[in-house]
Amino acid sequence: MAAASLPISTRRSSNATVLSPDPSSSPSTVLKAEERKQGEPSAAVDLERGSEIDKDDPFTRFSPRRKSLIVATISLSAILAPLASAAFFPSIPNIAESVRTSPEVINGTVAIFTAVLGAAPLIWAPLSGFYGRRPIYLISLPVHIAGSLGVVFSNSLGALIATRVIQAIGACAALSVGAGTIGDIYSPLERGTAMGMFYLGLVLGPALAPSIAGLFQQYTRPEWRSFQALLAAAGGLVFVLIFFFVPDTSDGPTPHELAKKATGKRFVMFWFSPFRAVALLKNPNILLISLNSSFTLLATYVLLVPLTYTMAPRYGIENVALIGTLYLPSGLGSFVGSRLGGQWADFTTAKWIKKRGYRRPEDRLRSALIGGLVLFPAAVLGAGWTMETGKGGLALPCVFLFLAGVGQMFVLASANTYCVDINPARSSETIAITICMRYFAAAGASAGILPLVRAVGVGVANTIVAALSFFGVLLLLLVIHYGEGWANRSPPPPPPPTTTGLPVLVEIERESTRLEKTGVMAGVGEHPREGKSAVEIEMERKEEGSRSAAEEGGDASRSIDPLKKVVSTKLPASL
Repeated sequence: MAAASLPISTRRSSNATVLSPDPSSSPSTVLKAEERKQGEPSAAVDLERGSEIDKDDPFTRFSPRRKSLIVATISLSAILAPLASAAFFPSIPNIAESVRTSPEVINGTVAIFTAVLGAAPLIWAPLSGFYGRRPIYLISLPVHIAGSLGVVFSNSLGALIATRVIQAIGACAALSVGAGTIGDIYSPLERGTAMGMFYLGLVLGPALAPSIAGLFQQYTRPEWRSFQALLAAAGGLVFVLIFFFVPDTSDGPTPHELAKKATGKRFVMFWFSPFRAVALLKNPNILLISLNSSFTLLATYVLLVPLTYTMAPRYGIENVALIGTLYLPSGLGSFVGSRLGGQWADFTTAKWIKKRGYRRPEDRLRSALIGGLVLFPAAVLGAGWTMETGKGGLALPCVFLFLAGVGQMFVLASANTYCVDINPARSSETIAITICMRYFAAAGASAGILPLVRAVGVGVANTIVAALSFFGVLLLLLVIHYGEGWANRSPPPPPPPTTTGLPVLVEIERESTRLEKTGVMAGVGEHPREGKSAVEIEMERKEEGSRSAAEEGGDASRSIDPLKKVVSTKLPASL
């Protein structure tokens, strides 16, 4: 393949060739298409319609057990970011004392960390589309390890902020790249369950990290620093697991491999704008889904960030280790919600495929309604006002925290999978911009929730964010009803008939029924002819039409007879 044939601009340097992407297309899509023009077979398959599975089907390249292992490993990688984000929650007063500042300032560093978690995937996602998923995992994890070790030895506010930024940049790659990996290996009907398990790590982090960090704070001499050392060790373990157990999941050669072949270079630089993913927000479907999930994550952070200052004082809890356990109900709810939410999303998708006859990505979003419209906002309200009033004791707000964890996963699991479904060629970038908006919202919640709670109380603060999350579900309803039109998608043609083993005439009769429903044979029933089936009536109509056309000198052969097509494909050659 010549360099000039690549649909991207190239410029040579002494050490490498530098590629600049065509901003209108994904490098993965463009280069794969170019390679397949050279004769490589494509792996087109429609699992929803029961077509025969092609040997090159990308969703059957790995066994179910291997796919489960891949998801489990990248889920461990994804949990690092939220673990690091929430690690400060129970120890904010102690950290402030260690670096000689105020708790409000440390809360601000949590907001900075969260904002970087949102922004950095805009860099990692395009790189994973060009170089492949696996290299990005293996490059980003050492960055996380270095940042975590830097936090351990930070003795000033400036050093703490700088090393936390490095830690966030390294930890966040799996958030978007992991979703792309799942899109690579799972079909749309399996994707919801897999995505639910993947994002379980994402939501377990804010619940587990304070519990573990509280134990380290209370019972180890390095206090909060010891948990940061544990994060570094965890990064090293995940690096080893990915190195040995996670292959690159790209379908065919990566764009980097094709570019090396085209240019004859050992390494090809890939230049791009990190803001190119922002252009995806021009798509109203992606914009509204991103807003919906952002409001959900914002409400989650409003619930969890201030527990040290709201729930703990209300019930007289001073032990940091016990304060950390207050976050566990939310984590348990997230675990339950990830299992139920992903499976419910896949079940809902399959139900609507059966009902409609084809897969419409927006149908998956219906599975979020039970969590988004009722469960999650009600739980946020209940948690806020029980903490405000103290009614129901310690148990009742814990129940509401559990229900909030369940509800948020019903919303997030379907939203994440939908983003992959509607843009598989740029799935990592689509998830990246969605994550960016979510974590910017979470950063705002981290920075502003304590002043808001002190100004209006936890009950009013939770009422505000519950209303926001409810509004987000209204945006979801807009996508469900209008998303197909906004995406300029039209219902696909009916699937071709398949051999079922039934008698040929039965299949033809079934085909005639399908044609009547689709309007191809409209008018057959206008003049019923007793004693004749729909097929016989249509055959007579075709013969009459052919005779009329012959008499008028027309060419009746130009009209396509769908029933003749069925007969020719279904009758045995011996007949």
